Formats: sequence, structure tokens, C-alpha cells
Amino acid sequence: MCMTDLKFGSAGVGAREVDNSAVATQKPTGIPAAALGVSVKGPGYVPVTVGGFDEFKAKFGPSDGKKFGPLAASEWLKNAGSFTYLRIMGVGDGNQRVADGHVNQAGFTVGEKEPNDIDGTLSNNPYANSGS
Repeated sequence: MCMTDLKFGSAGVGAREVDNSAVATQKPTGIPAAALGVSVKGPGYVPVTVGGFDEFKAKFGPSDGKKFGPLAASEWLKNAGSFTYLRIMGVGDGNQRVADGHVNQAGFTVGEKEPNDIDGTLSNNPYANSGS
């Protein structure tokens, strides 16, 4: 016998299971505010309009309380129905590349060689021109 087959005799009491694991997207409404800034993830240099903060978190990651953009999105979406965000990706900590070829906290890699996602070794950048 399955749990869903059980019947309980409580008068007027029922239970319903609601799956909240998927992000329910809200259609943007009204005139959105716009901000640009850094975030944990998401498309870079592409304006994205969202209808709620749950959708924002799904695309750009949660607010850590330090980054301006996610904080602005959170506050604006408490009282509005849309927000446009443009994620910028910075040059990192501004120091020279470390031994394995990457720059700490950089949002992107430029050049003929780039760090491999798996082990960090340098490999060819498929988006760079030869000799660039």
C-alpha cells in the first residue's frame, strides 16, 4: 500500500504536496529599474530582465550582502514587478597572473591560452585568433 492510498478521517482537514523545487518565473510587469554589476554566475554583458528575485537568483546567484547589483535587485523587486541586470565581469584582483596562468577572481580569460576548467592547466583558447 502506498502513502497516497491512505485515507485519514479528520473532518475538514486535507494535505496537499506542492513541489517548489523549480523556480516559478514571473512575467516582468511595469517599467524595470536597471543596474549593472558583478554576480556569482550568469550571462556576461547581456541585459536580462526578470520578474522576481527568485528568478534573479536562478540566473545570477544569491546575494552575498557585498555585491551592489544583487542587493539593488533584491530591494527593487520587493516593491516592483521587473528588474533589468547587466552582469559585468571584472579583471580580478588586479595582480599579475599566478603560476598556473589565471588571474585571481577574474570573470573572464583573454589570450591565446586559457586555464582548463578541470585541472587548471593552460590549453588553447578556442575563441582567440591564432597568435593573438
